[in-house]
Amino acid sequence: MNTFWILVYIIAAAWMVYTYLGYPWLLRWQLKKLQGTAETGRTPGPAGVTGSTPAAAAGTDGAVAPNDDALPAIAVVIVARNAAHLIGRKIRSCLDSHYPAGRIRVLLAIDGDDEDTARAAEALDDPRVTVLRHAQHRGKAATLNDAIARCHEEFLILTDARQRLDPDAIHHLVTSLQASPRMAAVSGELQFELSEGDFVGQGLDAYWRYEKWLRRTEGQVASTIGMTGALYGLRRAAFRPIPAETILDDVLIPMQAVLDGYRAGFDSRAIAYDLPSTSMAQEKRRKIRTLAGNFQLIQLCPALVSPRRNPAFVGFFSHKVCRLITPVALVLMLLASLMLAPGSWFFGLNVLGAALIIGGAVLARLRPASRRWLPVRLANTFVEMHLFIVYGFVEFLRNRNLHRWGADK
Repeated sequence: MNTFWILVYIIAAAWMVYTYLGYPWLLRWQLKKLQGTAETGRTPGPAGVTGSTPAAAAGTDGAVAPNDDALPAIAVVIVARNAAHLIGRKIRSCLDSHYPAGRIRVLLAIDGDDEDTARAAEALDDPRVTVLRHAQHRGKAATLNDAIARCHEEFLILTDARQRLDPDAIHHLVTSLQASPRMAAVSGELQFELSEGDFVGQGLDAYWRYEKWLRRTEGQVASTIGMTGALYGLRRAAFRPIPAETILDDVLIPMQAVLDGYRAGFDSRAIAYDLPSTSMAQEKRRKIRTLAGNFQLIQLCPALVSPRRNPAFVGFFSHKVCRLITPVALVLMLLASLMLAPGSWFFGLNVLGAALIIGGAVLARLRPASRRWLPVRLANTFVEMHLFIVYGFVEFLRNRNLHRWGADK
């Protein structure tokens, strides 16, 4: 019996270690290997792009920007709903970007009957702004399909109504897309603007820094797994319409392109600024929807979990699928430790550690001020993030209307 529980513990622990430590180490090792071959010039860059460093080949930080005369006409696509209080400022920030004024237009696609948002955009009285109305509230994916069908430009910039863009962000995305004809999509970087004492935001910001490192390195090694929905660039020719019920359009769109032989990258120079969730309740709603979308991705596009069909299988499986299984692995580790603790100090320490982490999360919930202590904040973030995966799975099973997002965009 002990042998069974030891085996359970080893498998579950190995899963956790690979998900959070092994995969980042693998990415770092692959990047160093690619950088070494690029320096010696022995082999082509990643994905067969010759004469490029890994960064340049990924259409990211290493891309060389052409002069303004080489910049193409682009369309900035914004899908919005109930965003009248945001849209004027957002459109102006796009049009005021450091990009040739005559080569940029904004297409605002409104999901459903929302005259207030339409009027706020039209009040700018700028011929470069087009408002696309839809009478029916269908969700972002269907509205985005219609909007992109109206675009003839080679490159598109997809962004949400809420986030503030750095003036150079659009320029960087376009030049990164131009770096390689095989580059289908390039993600921008989301930066949180934190206020002092925002302990929830600080915990989320630490997690987001880890996430951005993964995406940036994935883009240098092979393909970034998913875009930052707040801001990314897209090659129009690489786009395939997505199912209307899609929750994570910013993952499925680039991954469909990767399945078609394109690549996806990350450009940390293209920055969108946002405010983090101010409470765990707010973060919980956002995160559950995202995690439900991860489960849905596998249902909508099974090819993503096929090593034969997905060139970025290792990245997708390690970055997305492995995380979805971590709550199960944690429960199995705890059960195995409880069964083995009476005869082993090692497993007894495991039980004690689990109790401290769970206790820290409970303390953070009962006394929010305790989150100012780093151990409590880390314990709370760890527990909540894994609970969100469970909630996301339940929401995926029971709620078929998650794709109909609302005013938070």
